[in-house]
Amino acid sequence: MKCEQAMEQYLRADNDAYLPLALRIHLRMCGKCRKEAAAMRWALEMLRKEELHSAYGDISGSVMDAVRNSGNSYGRTMPLRNWVSGEVIIIASIFLVQFSDDRHWLNNFFGSNLEVPLYIVLGVLVTVYSALFVVSRLEEFKEKVVKWQNRQG
Repeated sequence: MKCEQAMEQYLRADNDAYLPLALRIHLRMCGKCRKEAAAMRWALEMLRKEELHSAYGDISGSVMDAVRNSGNSYGRTMPLRNWVSGEVIIIASIFLVQFSDDRHWLNNFFGSNLEVPLYIVLGVLVTVYSALFVVSRLEEFKEKVVKWQNRQG
């Protein structure tokens, strides 16, 4: 059982006493999920003890700060080497397409008018891929720019 599935199943369960066997085994074996389940149980106990809505008013800001600072990350990030290898493959394909049998067939079929649109499409592909890379790594780029600005004065 994967951690994401385990946490979804844990959230659907009403009572810790009635957790399915596979989920209980996963919680015993996975320290991350066990820690997260314990944090959820603690939060539920605190909610039962306190009347937060009447005592503290709007607590959404402090709750969101606690969530951000918890360190749990559910998003998947692609390693930098995968991004770079993908970019290298795309750029290599731009140069190697000249030697492809399919390109020669397309040239014979469509004539020499194919080259400009082909290279435009491959250029757009490189641009979109690079933009996706930058957007997915925006926080890292932002940190590096701030460090660079701090060094510059």
